[in-house]
Amino acid sequence: MSFVMLKQTKKAAIAGICSVLSLALFTACGAQAPQNAAQTNPPAAGTEAPAKKANPDPVTLTMHFPSWKEYSTEEARKEFTEPVKKKYPHITIETIRAGKGSNLTDLVAASKAPDLYVTSSNVVTEVLDTELGYPMDELIKANRLDLSDIRPVLLDAIRNTTGTDKLIALPFVQNFSALYYNKDIFDHFGVPYPKDGMNWDDAYELAKKLSRTDSGVHYRGLDLSSDPLRLGSQLSLPFLDPATAKALVTTDKWKQVLERVQKIYAIPGNAPIKGDPDPFLKVKNAAMEASNNIIGSILAVPDLNWDMTTYPVWNEAPGTGMNVDVHVVGISATSKHKEDAFLVVQTLLSKDWQTNETKQGRLSVLNSKDVQQQFGSDLPVKGKNLQSVFKIAPAAVPAPTRYIGIAKDSMKNTWKAVVDGQKDINTALRDAQEEIDKKIDAAKK
Repeated sequence: MSFVMLKQTKKAAIAGICSVLSLALFTACGAQAPQNAAQTNPPAAGTEAPAKKANPDPVTLTMHFPSWKEYSTEEARKEFTEPVKKKYPHITIETIRAGKGSNLTDLVAASKAPDLYVTSSNVVTEVLDTELGYPMDELIKANRLDLSDIRPVLLDAIRNTTGTDKLIALPFVQNFSALYYNKDIFDHFGVPYPKDGMNWDDAYELAKKLSRTDSGVHYRGLDLSSDPLRLGSQLSLPFLDPATAKALVTTDKWKQVLERVQKIYAIPGNAPIKGDPDPFLKVKNAAMEASNNIIGSILAVPDLNWDMTTYPVWNEAPGTGMNVDVHVVGISATSKHKEDAFLVVQTLLSKDWQTNETKQGRLSVLNSKDVQQQFGSDLPVKGKNLQSVFKIAPAAVPAPTRYIGIAKDSMKNTWKAVVDGQKDINTALRDAQEEIDKKIDAAKK
């Protein structure tokens, strides 16, 4: 059954669904099943996987990356191109980074769609209908990829996002949430360091003690990074009704989130400062930052005396951090080299590759405790509370909708209006509701 037929038979169940995960930007249409007989008729359990050619023909695969800092051209070479070439000498990967003229929409329009794509589950991209999505289930069976090795919550998030049991992408690195802190600022004011298991009330009380001016230096107690609405993701709050694509932001729970953000930034001296975009890493005047995985960026600031602890939690959701956020890889429906492309996917999910990434401070998607215990072991750090990342679980992803990107963009402006005192919370949420609905109506037309 083609993916289009699958969509048609499940139309009532998945109407309006596209993506909280950015992999939904690859909504599959018209994907062809693999032509290899071993793939269209996968071997029964207990039989041998299809034999591989002893000397396969050389092939060059294009792989598209978003414009993230951690996947620069050099890092893509080290983390993807070289490991694949070492394991499969006949495969050469050419990387393409998103940018002006090289976004997926640009490549599709120019009939230059890549063979593989990398994206993130919580980033809404500009593409919703590229028709690049390709269900890899037959390739998974034919190549005997054991999905039980992958953390179920990550696969469930992908299936939930697409609205089907088909997997058009697979996770290869998991993000996490944490509270980072500047030990020097705590030491300067004689305040005890934050501890694992704190809730938002605890973090607020610490922030009050550390938001002050001393000897002409202004210190801020707690920064919520670039997206304070991540606090809402801890509660799995939806932005839209998945059935109607209407905004769902004028709720008591979203009001609760904005009240918390407002309360934290209303601490005297803790308000965001214009022109101070990175108070924790660059200005280094923030005592704490609640964020996702920024260990790589922290290590680029060698004079920062830091440590980390668990992300603050809501009282009604103990032990729960930001929602599932994974980097995923998929094969384009237009690729003429799907079998070779799947070898790349398998490489990223191999224990060797996952172990190497884990040692570098990227969280593995595998269940293996042996791999997880090596988290950060190759990093130039000692005595850091790195294991705190395993003491908190990601929240579930709410039911996805086609126009989630529009809603999230509008809500980003909403919290700023509240914190700046331009609007009260109820007005800000009503305005956001109206703005989201209008933009979605326009997008539909």
